[in-house]
This record gives sequence, structure tokens and C-alpha cells, in this order.
Amino acid sequence: VKNIQLKDYWITISSKDINTASPRFTVPDIKDDIDITFMVTVTDDDGATATASKKLTIKRKVSSVTITGIVTDEPIPNADVFISVGNVEHKTKANGQGEYSSLLSVDDSDKSRLVKIRAVGPSGTENENVEFVSQLNSVETLVEQAGDDGELTKEDNFAVNVTNVSTAEYV
Repeated sequence: VKNIQLKDYWITISSKDINTASPRFTVPDIKDDIDITFMVTVTDDDGATATASKKLTIKRKVSSVTITGIVTDEPIPNADVFISVGNVEHKTKANGQGEYSSLLSVDDSDKSRLVKIRAVGPSGTENENVEFVSQLNSVETLVEQAGDDGELTKEDNFAVNVTNVSTAEYV
């Protein structure tokens, strides 16, 4: 087994695969996409060598779902909407009818974490002191509930609507 270090990650090459035309690589769980360049040097029977290189990107695994809902007691126009998973927070803005839609994409290692939506009325308006919260299931569950279209709506999970009632349930 041969280990190669890339930035903060190690890639493992099995010794049975290292001298084949199609080596296999095991990549650890990564939090960011990483670019790597493989260089291969071959030597013929006369000692002549040739080198070739290939750059490729190893992409991290992610779980993604589009969350679509409304911020309402009565609609809260232009509310700031914060969607949190662990320590990562995505921000979007509701439209004039309080409707919002946001693509949530998280590292696969975080897919079992719960999703929290917090909506705040815009400053300088009659709703500036409004703050609503809705607690949703894990990202993994939301992806399943969204189904093939990848969009989670109130028909899939009513908690996408951030309301006075969802806030009371959260508290």
C-alpha cells in the first residue's frame, strides 16, 4: 500500500494496483473539492523514458435540496431567511409576498444534521421586530421527502413555512 499526501488529505494506492494500467485510489472524506495532478513515467527495455501528466478534480460528496416556503403570520415581505445546518448558515431573502426558495447543499458528512430556518423582518419596516423559527428534520430526511424533483415544499413538509406557530413549537 502506498500513501500519497495531498494538502491535508491522504490518498491510498493499493500495491496490487500501483503497476497496472488502471490503478485504483481510495480518497478520504473531503470537505472541499481538490485538484490533483498525476504524473506517470514509463521506462522501456532500452532505458528510454516518457512522462505524462493528468490533472483532475476530486469532488466532495454533497447532499442537496431546494427548500421553498413562506414566512408568514400574515406574509412578512422581504424577510431575511437563514437556513442553518450545524455551524453553516445559508442566507436568502423572501420576496414581497414572504415567499422564499433556496438551494441547500451540505457536505455528505453533515447530512444527518437537523436543519433550522430562521426568518427576520427587514429593518426599518413594521416587521423589523419579527423573528420566526422553524425546526426541520435532517438534511437526509429532507432530501427523501423532496423526492425526484429535489424541491421540498409545504406539501412535502409543512415546516418549510416559517410562522408564529412553528416558532412556538421550536421554543
